[in-house]
Amino acid sequence: MIRLKYKDFEFLRNPSVISVEQSKKLSERTLPFSAGSAVDEIALRPARISVSGSFYGSGASAAAARLAALYNDGGAGELFLPAGEYFVAFLSDMRLEFDAQKNALEYSLKFTESGFGKPYKRKRRCVFARAGQNCFDIAFENGVSVDDVVRLNDLETPFSVEEGQAVRIR
Repeated sequence: MIRLKYKDFEFLRNPSVISVEQSKKLSERTLPFSAGSAVDEIALRPARISVSGSFYGSGASAAAARLAALYNDGGAGELFLPAGEYFVAFLSDMRLEFDAQKNALEYSLKFTESGFGKPYKRKRRCVFARAGQNCFDIAFENGVSVDDVVRLNDLETPFSVEEGQAVRIR
């Protein structure tokens, strides 16, 4: 199972809710001779990632303290999501709340992707393999060659990929 990870903090249990919001900056222009208008994609806006869940047990306070320290340290860090998505992001918002009835510490975190105003095509260097994937699947999904995926990851065959494995694609 792939766990959510931010900087050097890996969640013992994945959040119950993970939301990724992405949008594009568009430009609309009027065409000559009353031909209507045209829309062009200019850039990707930074992704906004929200996660929420609960920490239970004796390690809950330590986990919350570690998240608070990451929030206060500032700076962008690597954010790995369980579905295999990867971002460099800032921990921009944090809410921690103790629920005495559940004996749980509930958290809500928001991350904002670094790199405002990027060119339209997003280029990832690494993905996480999902269950049943091989190099052919990964190469097709990311627009790269199978040979490059095998070479970059020093794999014996295109089928030597395991679930959760970080796979370099560039």
